[in-house]
Amino acid sequence: MTSRIAKRLFHTGLLALALGLAGCEVKSNPTQEESIPGTPRLPEVAKMDIQADGPGLGKAVYTKWCSICHSDGPGYPGTVALTERYKGTEISGVLLKRTDLDPDFIKGVVRGGLFNMPNFRKTEISDAELDALANYLASSK
Repeated sequence: MTSRIAKRLFHTGLLALALGLAGCEVKSNPTQEESIPGTPRLPEVAKMDIQADGPGLGKAVYTKWCSICHSDGPGYPGTVALTERYKGTEISGVLLKRTDLDPDFIKGVVRGGLFNMPNFRKTEISDAELDALANYLASSK
């Protein structure tokens, strides 16, 4: 008797599991528009190559890696976070409008990350690219 009940419970459990799995829709690779509603369309970073060198390198690095979060306008998570953080001060949440950025501080944040911002490895942003980025952000006003 106990064996019959155990079998019945086992089969009922299997049926419930199968029905539950059949009802689930799993998207293994959602598009950007589906993954974060309300956020701007992100450029395809992996396909972007940094073509510039010299004075244009810092801007190119910013465009490739930073602008997707720190551009001017609503919906850019880095700008939103910094705007909230510096609310009530003269400090802008838009990186390109900041007048208080020091190149060494920028390098530290890029390599180490800060709050929700991830760190960037040297395989993503080389030391030369980071120097150019830091100088670009520190001198842009």
